[in-house]
Amino acid sequence: MQHNIPVSASFKVMKYFNLTPAINFNERWYIETYKQRFDAESNSIMTDTVKGFNAAHEYNGSLSLNTRIYGMKQFKKGKIAAIRHVLSPTLSYMYRPDFGENKYGYYKTVQTDSIGNSRRYSIYENTLYGGPSQGKSNLLSFSLDNNLEMKTRQYTDTAVNIKKIKILESFGLSASYNLSADSFNLSPIGMNARTTLFDMVSLTASGTFDPYLMNDQGIRIAKYSLTENGKIARLTSAGGSVGFNLNRQKGNKKSLKGTMEQVKEINDHPDDYVDFSVPYNLSVNYSITYSRPTNEKGNLSQIVGFKGEISLTEDWKITFN
Repeated sequence: MQHNIPVSASFKVMKYFNLTPAINFNERWYIETYKQRFDAESNSIMTDTVKGFNAAHEYNGSLSLNTRIYGMKQFKKGKIAAIRHVLSPTLSYMYRPDFGENKYGYYKTVQTDSIGNSRRYSIYENTLYGGPSQGKSNLLSFSLDNNLEMKTRQYTDTAVNIKKIKILESFGLSASYNLSADSFNLSPIGMNARTTLFDMVSLTASGTFDPYLMNDQGIRIAKYSLTENGKIARLTSAGGSVGFNLNRQKGNKKSLKGTMEQVKEINDHPDDYVDFSVPYNLSVNYSITYSRPTNEKGNLSQIVGFKGEISLTEDWKITFN
């Protein structure tokens, strides 16, 4: 049996900020757990089933603060009427204890070989819901999302219409800092962007940047790249995609009454008069990925994909990929 209790709330603070505290509690009930022991005769690990009721619980708490900042530039003349920029910063903190500590009793140590090596294992291994995970989380996270839109003037003979155009639907940056880590406290910096052109072409981009240095052997060292060589971070991976859809929906057809001669001709030669309504859908996507985890030359891959469908009749359809 497993049950979860999520508790959260939202408050407005200092007029312009949203504060969201949350607590999550999870508990699993089992009627048996597992114990591992080293068998010297067979030089292997044996697993014993321990009968009896056992409850495994875990919990975490978080606090999030976010707001929105609007900027507007208006133009009195020309086709561009205005440009609006929206920034959405979020600062959050999350704490989760290390349920791998001995005081919880969820993890044990077992000898693995005759020379005395050992490893940690969970007494809930191979159970239906598993058990609490190891590791303490003490994260301070920050993210920033941007949205950029433009309004244009559409001139007609009788009026001036305003049309909204999305320049950048989203451009985000994110990173976190582990307050409990001994080293490498700062996480890789993530970047992502997406937008749509002409209401049909979708563009996406993403990237990951490592703020720490890497030595000549390709090993990360706990020194910030910014303080050592003046560079904010090192690009370790990137990706992008371009995609669009082409489709024609089946429209309503009007029934046209033919003459008696036309009806007789169709009935006499039905194979010559097949009504092919051919609605279709075609999706085309191009993606590119780049990976450079070390100082060696990076790996580049590109993929072009096509998929879609064509309806030959109301009852037959061809799909392809």
